[in-house]
Parts: sequence; C-alpha cells; structure tokens
Amino acid sequence: MKNIELMIFDLDGTLVDSKLDLANAVNYALKTLKLPVLKNEVIYGFIGDGIWRLVERALGENHAGKTETGVELFRKYYKKHCVDNTCLYPKVKEMLLHFKNKKKAVVTNKSEIFTRDILQGLKIAGYFDIVYGGDTFEHRKPHPLPLKKVMSKLKIKPAQAIMIGDGLNDVLAAKAAKVTSCAVGYGLEDKKKLLKENPDYFIKNLSQLKKIVN
Repeated sequence: MKNIELMIFDLDGTLVDSKLDLANAVNYALKTLKLPVLKNEVIYGFIGDGIWRLVERALGENHAGKTETGVELFRKYYKKHCVDNTCLYPKVKEMLLHFKNKKKAVVTNKSEIFTRDILQGLKIAGYFDIVYGGDTFEHRKPHPLPLKKVMSKLKIKPAQAIMIGDGLNDVLAAKAAKVTSCAVGYGLEDKKKLLKENPDYFIKNLSQLKKIVN
C-alpha cells in the first residue's frame, strides 16, 4: 500500500509481550484479598479490555464487589513491576526504524500511564508521535473514537492509516474508523476468532509489514 502515512499499533500482544507481568499483578491483588490465585494461562485469556475488566474477570461473579479494591491493588503492584518481565516482540525495533518516516501511534486499552511507563522502560517511546490509552477518552477500542482522535490530531485521512493489533478490538475499531486493519497472529487472541472478523491483512510477524506498507 503506497498511500499509508500513519501506522497505529496496539501494545500488549502486538509490540510487547507483557502477559506475565499482568498475571503477576492480578495474582498479587487476589492474594492480598485472600482469594485463590489463578494459573497464568487463565489470566492471559482475560487480557485485552483494560485493567478493570481484567481484574473483574479474575475475581469472578462471586467477588464482583471487590473489583474496585482489586484494581487499586493491581495498579499499586503493576506501577512498580510493569517491565520486570515485559519485553519487545522480535523485530519491533527493526520495524520501527524501517518506518521512521511514517507517523506512528500507540492506541491501547491499557491505562495511558502504564503504557507510557512500558514504552519508556523498553526505550521505544521516542518512535511514536501519539500515545493513547484506554482511559484517555470516554470510549476505548472497539469504539473508533481513539483512532479518529489520532487521525484528527495528525491530519491523516482514514484511507492513509493502518491499525496493527492482535485483538478483535483492534480489527473492529479499524473497521468502525474506516481504517485498514492488520491482525497479528502471534499475540493473545485466538487466530480463528481474529480471522472470522476478516481483517484486511494477517501477518505472522512484524517484519511482514514491510510487504504491506511501502
């Protein structure tokens, strides 16, 4: 695609492998609340819709009333440990350097403060023109608002933008914003579910973006 001027990236499961630190924060909250901890693999399935939903799912219906306290405990732990194990996926820096002349943004459902902490901790914050989190606006993905805000601020038309992410929310937000969608198959989402949403592109690693965006 020769007309792409803006590349919008999801964070967790797309640029960074953060699932272990997220699981550790969830289990810290559960332990502090004197509740049974969960296997990491179970928690991984809860990731993608922001901290509140992550903690709410981990607590389950029987302990839904403890969600607010659980979120506070999660945030307290995660603030100090958000890059203990979190790392970049292969080829991320190489890809960002390759597209240095393109405008780039991060749009995630993760809290903006933690998103910025991770980008800075992994030394890739400087590659992005804009960073929006799930708490930046009144709506988050799959709502198109965050993507529209990015395009408005950078004066980019939908036909000039591509959304790259591992989740259903990324594909749905892209479609709602009339932006090209590119799903990645190495993240947290089930591949079959992703493909059912018919993303415009599906890649197995970020290096394949070079074949899509000129």
